[in-house]
Amino acid sequence: MTISDWRGEYFANPALQAPSYLVRNDRVVDLDLAPGRGPALGMPSENWSARWSRTWKFDEGNYRFHVLVDDGARLWVAGRLLIDAWADGSAREFTADLYLKGDVPIRLDYYNHLGAARARLNWEQITQFSGWKGSYYAVRDLSGLPLFQRDDPVIRFNWGSGSP
Repeated sequence: MTISDWRGEYFANPALQAPSYLVRNDRVVDLDLAPGRGPALGMPSENWSARWSRTWKFDEGNYRFHVLVDDGARLWVAGRLLIDAWADGSAREFTADLYLKGDVPIRLDYYNHLGAARARLNWEQITQFSGWKGSYYAVRDLSGLPLFQRDDPVIRFNWGSGSP
């Protein structure tokens, strides 16, 4: 099987336990299933899980990732756990920002417990800032890529012994 987009692995259990029930090429990660409907013929409609993975080439910049989920999801980008929403719940959206450049692995793990199944992943590059464009680095000399950038309305911080 050729995977040219997202590698979608589907499991007949909620814990992503091997073996997978089905592996397929998914053009996008945008799953929206009504209660009583499973993701594939023969799969349960409740208590199942999925993992989508791929590598994406990012132009250098800050990106905002959006995950819409009903029940739980975890998003890894560049090997970092970016969104951890591994809990039952109705449809809700989570966002997180990350500065990226080049070929980056992305993985979204998902589980459906009961009822409707919803999982959507998308992102956009953040290029507009209404205040100060704050670039935050992990090192004092500001070398390498920033960990993230954000729109800071004013420059007036007191983090004490903490960090941004």
